Amino acid sequence: MNRACILTCQTAAALLLTVTGCVKKSEYDALQVENQALQNRVDQTSQQLAESKADVAALQSQVQKLTALESELQKSRQALVQAQKEVADLGERLKKAGETQPEVLAMQQTLKKSQQDYKILLSHYDQFLSERRGAMVGRKYPTLSLEGGQVLQQAQVESIIGDDILIKHADGQVTVPLAKASPELRWDVCYDLQERKGLNREAIPRRSVEKIATLAPAPGSLVKPISSSPSVSSSSLSSSMLTSKTPGSSPSMPPVPASPAPSFNSLPPVVVPPQPRRSGLAEELTAQLAAQRAALNAEYQALAAKNVAALRKVQWNTAQPESNALLSTMSGSRAVLGISRLQMYRNAIYDTLQQLRDLSPAAR
Repeated sequence: MNRACILTCQTAAALLLTVTGCVKKSEYDALQVENQALQNRVDQTSQQLAESKADVAALQSQVQKLTALESELQKSRQALVQAQKEVADLGERLKKAGETQPEVLAMQQTLKKSQQDYKILLSHYDQFLSERRGAMVGRKYPTLSLEGGQVLQQAQVESIIGDDILIKHADGQVTVPLAKASPELRWDVCYDLQERKGLNREAIPRRSVEKIATLAPAPGSLVKPISSSPSVSSSSLSSSMLTSKTPGSSPSMPPVPASPAPSFNSLPPVVVPPQPRRSGLAEELTAQLAAQRAALNAEYQALAAKNVAALRKVQWNTAQPESNALLSTMSGSRAVLGISRLQMYRNAIYDTLQQLRDLSPAAR
């Protein structure tokens, strides 16, 4: 068995040597070159595959950016549509504002006219109040009850200064605030508690001027339509101010008829003038101020002619009559009937001066 195996191995080795000896060296070299070429191609292909993967990653990043850009474009398109709607709405509002502008100007003129009428009405009321309280001086009451329960015998009104009344009675004198007087006495001197709480005459003209300023549209702003409200006539206001009674008032005192005043409801149609320039408005206010001062001087001269004794020592400044001390003291308006009318002119001058100083701070 061992001899047969050895013989077989020797035969196989001989055949292998025979086959090996049949391959030529030149063919072997060619196979080696071809193998090397194939290996180079494999390496190039691997490198190209890696580069392709990098390109794919870059393309994926660009796709993500394009997707985000598309989303932004969608939002911009929606914003553009909304902006177009707002532009259309703004154009409609501008159109309505152009139609409403004449109405606003007309209401401004009506408000100015109403303010002037109200000043005249207040002057009538102040004059009536001053004359009424002046006539009360010297009035006698057999018995006069005060709210605190005190009863004055043989009472006589000595003077009314501001909101206090000086009463002489059988046991002496007493100064009583009108707010604490009896309802009968308050009615006689035309003192209304509700009026004192809710009415501030000095601030009413200024609030009217501020209201006119709020109606004027600011540059570049849109004019909003103004809803109409029922107006109150000056005649009804006058009657309510002069004939209203406080609770517990005496029925024996008849209401005093109000002085005639122009009615707001009977105003003529308002013709809106062209808006003056700033310099033109200052000149107009200056002329108005001079006319108001001249009117105040004329009113004072007429009043001084009627009250020579009382106003003999008064130093009157004709250049700036509104600054006279006579118009600023509480006692002056009680000493001479008609001072309240001069104070009305003074308040109108102050309003004009305020408007003029808004345009020119150096105005005097």
